[in-house]
Amino acid sequence: MRLLTLLLVLPALPGCVLDFDFDDFGSSSEALAVDDAYVEGDLGDVNGVSAEARVVSAYESFGHVDVELRAQGRGWAVMHVLDLETDQLRAGDVYDSDDRTSYVSVLGCSGPSDGQWTYDGFADRVVVEVEQGDDPTKLRVHYYAEYEHHDAPTQVVRGSFDVAQ
Repeated sequence: MRLLTLLLVLPALPGCVLDFDFDDFGSSSEALAVDDAYVEGDLGDVNGVSAEARVVSAYESFGHVDVELRAQGRGWAVMHVLDLETDQLRAGDVYDSDDRTSYVSVLGCSGPSDGQWTYDGFADRVVVEVEQGDDPTKLRVHYYAEYEHHDAPTQVVRGSFDVAQ
């Protein structure tokens, strides 16, 4: 019954409102050890972000790597949710949403405080690059996301984090 209710309500909700764990519905996932996260850029009415981010969730499930990062300061907050179709991150991998060889997306949200989102949308273009981290047991993941607006300049966000191999 919970799954049916979710499937009926899901299309009506903006992406940033959705705060549930797929494990609630019987999927299997493996937690990823992610740290040293950073976000920057402009999104919605929040401009000039350059901040360390906290890792809210990071896991691999059904051939996807999902990482949610949040940062906040006085009068602003941002959330980036990276979703990458891969069963294993490797140094040297590059994923580009324009290539359409694998799925990659960034859901971006911004507003005056964490959870009070006034902007909520998926990036129009995403590029992810994976490199060997400074620590030989970690990979460094960098992402770049563009948000096009019909009535305003394109906005860009960037982020990065380390993930244990």
